[in-house]
Amino acid sequence: MTRRKLVVLALILLASSVVLAKALDSLIERFTEAPEASVHGRVLFEASAHAMLGDHPLGIGLNQFSWVQAHDGYADALAIPEIDRDGIVHNIYRLTQAELGWPGIVVFMGLLASPMLRAILALTHAACCTCPPQVRCRRLGWYRDPRRRGDASPRRSRLALRAARAGRSSE
Repeated sequence: MTRRKLVVLALILLASSVVLAKALDSLIERFTEAPEASVHGRVLFEASAHAMLGDHPLGIGLNQFSWVQAHDGYADALAIPEIDRDGIVHNIYRLTQAELGWPGIVVFMGLLASPMLRAILALTHAACCTCPPQVRCRRLGWYRDPRRRGDASPRRSRLALRAARAGRSSE
């Protein structure tokens, strides 16, 4: 790392710490002194999302939570105040469940889990495997040709692997 990069990094860290120090009191105050009505409203929104999932297992549709809550009787059933009827649940999992149903939450959780599983696979494989690097990468879905430097494109790498198997060069 060059001296210039270190100076820029130090300035960014310094500026960030100054902003955090300035905002820390107000952030702590927001969490410790939140009005009870705010907490109650969030609980009602989560109950509304849970009820929507029970009534519509395939979801209500994207960006429909507020409208369905206000116009389909969920706000009335839960006695949500008039001012909060067009609010939205403050929980991404509950919102995804309500709007996209069970299939949507399964896909969403898969999108969250996929990179984590790949990272765990890579770490566990790298720790216990003694095979050459190109084999290790191939098992994880990447192939790196040891004769070429800087080849990190998965598409180009797969084409190179197919060409090598067919006996042709990838260029």
